[in-house]
Amino acid sequence: MINRKLSSWLGLLATLSLISCSSHCDNVNAVQPIERKVLLIGVDGLMYSYIDSVNDAKLNDVQPPNFARLSLSKAHVGGMLSTQTYQASSSGPSWASILTGTWVNRHKIPRNNKQPVQVKGIFNYLHELFPKAKMGSYAAWTPINAGHLVKDMAYVSHRIDGASHPKGEGVDDFITRKAVADLADPASDLLFTFVHLDDIDHAGHACGWCGLYEKKVAKTDKRLGRLLDAVQTREQRFNEEWLVLLVSDHGHKQQGGHGGDLLVERTSVIGTNRPQLMNKLFKQPAKALALTDNAQQNQLVAYPAITAIVPTIMSYLAEQPSKAYHFDSASLIGPLGVHKLYGKHKVVRKQSAAVIDLAWQVPLQAGVIELYRNNQLVTELAAGTTSYSETLTEQDLGVGPQVVNYTLVAKRGSAVSTQLSFNLGQLPDKAAIIKKALISEGFRNALGDFTWRGGFVVPYAPGNSEDDKAVVLNRKRGFATTSLPSIDGKMTIAAWIYLDGSVMGDPNIIANKDWRSGGNPGFTLYLKDQQIGFNIGGNQARNDIKPIAVPKKQWFFTAITIDAEHQSAQLTVFDVDSGLHQRSIELQGKPQLDSGLPLTLGEGGLGRYNLDHKLNARLSQFYVFSEVLSTAELLSLASK
Repeated sequence: MINRKLSSWLGLLATLSLISCSSHCDNVNAVQPIERKVLLIGVDGLMYSYIDSVNDAKLNDVQPPNFARLSLSKAHVGGMLSTQTYQASSSGPSWASILTGTWVNRHKIPRNNKQPVQVKGIFNYLHELFPKAKMGSYAAWTPINAGHLVKDMAYVSHRIDGASHPKGEGVDDFITRKAVADLADPASDLLFTFVHLDDIDHAGHACGWCGLYEKKVAKTDKRLGRLLDAVQTREQRFNEEWLVLLVSDHGHKQQGGHGGDLLVERTSVIGTNRPQLMNKLFKQPAKALALTDNAQQNQLVAYPAITAIVPTIMSYLAEQPSKAYHFDSASLIGPLGVHKLYGKHKVVRKQSAAVIDLAWQVPLQAGVIELYRNNQLVTELAAGTTSYSETLTEQDLGVGPQVVNYTLVAKRGSAVSTQLSFNLGQLPDKAAIIKKALISEGFRNALGDFTWRGGFVVPYAPGNSEDDKAVVLNRKRGFATTSLPSIDGKMTIAAWIYLDGSVMGDPNIIANKDWRSGGNPGFTLYLKDQQIGFNIGGNQARNDIKPIAVPKKQWFFTAITIDAEHQSAQLTVFDVDSGLHQRSIELQGKPQLDSGLPLTLGEGGLGRYNLDHKLNARLSQFYVFSEVLSTAELLSLASK
């Protein structure tokens, strides 16, 4: 059992006082050790730029006095771009990361779905260390307590959900009142308190960078002041030392809203009342990471991640997190060891092996580094080493889906982990899968079921294989249409695509809808900013899968699977360099697969949308299935 970290000299002094007194002493005034406690304040939708020390005329930001009582660092949400840790800048995934210390590939919350995380949360970890400790969770956004962290609520003695606020009292005022009352109560004795406030986010959705947002920041600042005052009072009265941490789950676009990959959406803030405890990573960013071709995005992820909150709390209350925890970020308290660890992989030799590339940062003085794979020591690396590569085969791991966890432990600092998932071994028979297709076109100088429109000659180009051709998708040269086969609620569409040149706007690649509105019936697979995205609408419902980055001047495989029965859709992208990437959504409402418009390649269902949206691409090996193909079947289609 790990005890709370105490001031050791005070504990020693208390012990010596008791030893020096004989048994007849009646009133021993032993010095009581200082007890450490933590208050984590989560402010939904809070933008760093509104509370930092820089006056920005564009934002018309105020200088809120209580936020200024904390030392602030820019931080990032959304995982590492171009890796399996990537997640949407939405509240569900972000609060799951903040309260578990992991990204979506571990906690499994890709969206605001009210589902429980698949890993332990901070309350569970602290209960294991301090079984008798009391903890509180005061969440304005009820899905945190009732959904994502619901399993952890068994260890929470003081729980308040925003949904229970009385009429006539705002949710944030209610949450603050309850939390302050418990902090003021001598009998509460809370080791860890989490307070979540939501007003600012509502303003961000309503109007973005606006006057209402500024007013909500000012009101939240007053609530923050009450919480900080309550902590200071406890420190003065009860011989306690409190670490206060502030964190935001995402920013907002200028016009309002979030969930995407813009810098303002992926920017968070971490604040603290005890900057003297924080290490170098909090005080200045790491080196920019070479994740994308966007220098600003690479610089943003050099700042602390929201996944640093849990390991930081653990360091303050107990000890530096060991390799057993599998946290995705280093602690911001204590010596800085390995940090900014990420991994990439690619499957080679017809799925028989995976090439793993790991990269990280570490100060030379952190010493020798131990590298563990799935909790087994693989090797020791020299001090200052910042990368490692290996090839794993079926003989190493076996056949089938693989989940591989890498953990690095230096001589100082907290352990840091990252997780990779992939498939090894014999894939389902490709020919048998193709036989199930309702449409299967290799475009061998013929369009098959398709009709060419808007041009006199079908433009062909080399395809993805020697046997197949490709159709050039350029609206000036025409587009192809066919009738969508009868689909009973389940569908898979797949193709190989090659970007020949630049893309402007968000042109359709494969669609059967009028893309002038995402709420229109039907679906579209579209390109935007060298990313591929998916939309399906109808029945007053709009559903979007956030785009996935795709390569230029290189063939990539993409597929969309839709399961109306289980209200889900998944976008898959595979290329030989970056491997497999998938994103899924839970469909809202009852979107319409059949729009009444033709299935179209290189255009929207009406045949007019791409006229104003530039597209230069090729499409080869096109398939339509009336079922949801598994990931293994999709990888088989993507195999040579």
